[in-house]
Amino acid sequence: MKTLHTFNKAPDFDHLWSRLEKTIQPQDSLLLFENGVYHALKQPLTQSLNLQQIYVLLSDATARGIALNKDTDLRLIDYAEFVALTCEHDKVIAWY
Repeated sequence: MKTLHTFNKAPDFDHLWSRLEKTIQPQDSLLLFENGVYHALKQPLTQSLNLQQIYVLLSDATARGIALNKDTDLRLIDYAEFVALTCEHDKVIAWY
């Protein structure tokens, strides 16, 4: 079963991030949005979480002044792609 995990908390919510790290599976995906986009600054995030794909909501990263270069292993997406992700996965877990 493929799960989309959405995470919207800043890095100072270590207890929540720790629970995510213990729960997420290699076949799952992670979407960082709102203040969760600050986790995109932790590189290489896909290796530390053992994930193939991590998504970052572009509008939230831009609003917080986070510019990710093209060499990153994170994929910037818009709201339409966010909706598509929810449809592609069997379930969604929101971490907040």
